[in-house]
Amino acid sequence: MRVREAWSARWWSIQARITVALLVVGALTVAVGGPPLLQALAERRRAELVVSQNELADLLFQAVRHLGFERGRVTVVLGDAGPPEGSAANRAFIAEHRGAGEAALERALVRLRSGDPPAPAPLARLEAARRALAPLRDEVDREMVLPKAARDPALPDRWFGAASELISEIGEVLSQVTFAEGAHEGVTLRLGILKLKTLRFRDAAGPAVSLLSATMLGGARLPPAQAAAIAARRAEVRAHWRDLLALSQGLDHPAVEEAMAHLQVAYWERMDPAVARVLPEAAAGGPYSLGQPEFLRLGVAALEAASALSDATVLATREHVVAERRAAERMVQRATLLLGGALALLAITLLQVRSRVTGPLSRLTAALRALAAGDLEAQVPPPTGKEEVSALAESARALRAAAVRQRQDAAARAEAEARLRAAERLATTGVLVRGLAHEINNPLSGVRAGVAFAREELRAGVDGAGRAEVDQALCDAAEGADRIRELVADLRAFAEEGPPAGTSPSALASAAQAACRVAGRELASCRSVEVGIPGPLQVEVPYPDLVQLLALLLINAGQSTGEQPNDVRLLASVEGDAVTVIVSDTGIGMDEATRSRAFEPFFTTRGVGRGRGLGLSVCHGIATAAGGDIALRSAPGAGTTVTVRLPGIQPGPRG
Repeated sequence: MRVREAWSARWWSIQARITVALLVVGALTVAVGGPPLLQALAERRRAELVVSQNELADLLFQAVRHLGFERGRVTVVLGDAGPPEGSAANRAFIAEHRGAGEAALERALVRLRSGDPPAPAPLARLEAARRALAPLRDEVDREMVLPKAARDPALPDRWFGAASELISEIGEVLSQVTFAEGAHEGVTLRLGILKLKTLRFRDAAGPAVSLLSATMLGGARLPPAQAAAIAARRAEVRAHWRDLLALSQGLDHPAVEEAMAHLQVAYWERMDPAVARVLPEAAAGGPYSLGQPEFLRLGVAALEAASALSDATVLATREHVVAERRAAERMVQRATLLLGGALALLAITLLQVRSRVTGPLSRLTAALRALAAGDLEAQVPPPTGKEEVSALAESARALRAAAVRQRQDAAARAEAEARLRAAERLATTGVLVRGLAHEINNPLSGVRAGVAFAREELRAGVDGAGRAEVDQALCDAAEGADRIRELVADLRAFAEEGPPAGTSPSALASAAQAACRVAGRELASCRSVEVGIPGPLQVEVPYPDLVQLLALLLINAGQSTGEQPNDVRLLASVEGDAVTVIVSDTGIGMDEATRSRAFEPFFTTRGVGRGRGLGLSVCHGIATAAGGDIALRSAPGAGTTVTVRLPGIQPGPRG
């Protein structure tokens, strides 16, 4: 026992409290300051990944650009019908771009194989396409130095297909690198898509240059299939150009804007018109209005302009991601300084937190938790001074007092609403009793007359036809008695005496029939009364309240009869889990001022002694208490429509 007391005293010592407070506050500080630091580190890693991805994309773009020039120029040389010596410059051009493209592609593959950044799935297909192109290059080198008559006529198509396949696989890898996880930042992603669209623009524009140049040099007619392919590629170029225009808007980078302007001139003002002129001439086999060297020069210039746009986009991406990396590094430094400074400041300023703040706050927290759980008897610690904790305690005490008052007000309001509904029910019941006197008197007279007739006949002794008359008189008396029983049952239901025997407490059809009988006197002056309840609809409303709700709405509808005929309708429908009840009339209607106050208690337009102004207010209370709602639509001379939505019950066995 003494050991336990000693440890307890040591634990509750000032030094222990300060030590624990410093440790807790330090941990909280790390918890608060750590996420920004981790986020800054993650941003820096993402920026470094984007830099690496951009460098890889740059290498792949270079490979595609050089391979595209090689593909096109080989196609031109293989189609050249001139002497092989005349294509020496073209062969040098091919060798230069082949070497540069292979060097860029090899550097990209080395990085991809090393996992910096992680290699995408199509890498194996890219390497397979590269290996498939290697023997074709050897064959092309041998064929280019031969006269056209000695060349393999199928080689140009095989070469073009294999080179295009390699370009396509590089583009697929480039696409996955562009959309790789970590690069999905707005500007970076937009620049990446711009690069991809530039690549596709160039890949769609290049074949027209090479195929038409080869046809012009070969002196043959352009095959219809190739002419159709060139036309289709021109349509692709137009689509890609629209994408380039949309993507370049708002980038605000001078190099990209200048490259776009240059591509506009080189392709659309020079190259595309040249293609439009040469294409039908090549399909006809000549003659040509433009020389092949000039056409090739325009094509190369347009493709170089597309490559320049790629270079400008790569430059813009590099500048953006480098700026992002620097910003991330500054963020890391700032977060580190802030976290370190906060920990140092806490070590100095929080020595008295435990004794002056956490103790009172713990007691205050316990009291507030009890209040939040609904325990309004919980005692809030009284203020002990003028510091913030005391002010918080005073606020908590005020909050407790307000919660107590709110609970009392809610109970009083609920009691008042219940009394209001009961008062309206009793008042309406009195009116209905006076109105039902006539309804009961007629069948009662029939009962008395029938019984009296039967008694007289039985005294006199009857047989034969007389017995049939007695039976009929007794049947008429029984029907009158049933009618009286129904009226009394409806009145009892309206006065909260409970539902009629054998009726579901929430059956809408039964409640509607009872409400119509209760409101029968008010509805007598209407031209027509229509009740439409489809199927056995049930609602989550006590049966007496449901009868009162419908009866009050029908009474209001019947009392709205003016000079014009009044047609009253009570309709219901199912909408999901709710049942919608609509009571409408074609009576005098309401103006805006009346409609805005229709649900206010004691508001009436019928004058003193003629209305209590509780009907619609009670209807509103019944609907909202059941978890539903009520709305009113009316206009002068156009009648009134009241829509009530009540929670429905799926038909089936209950209990």
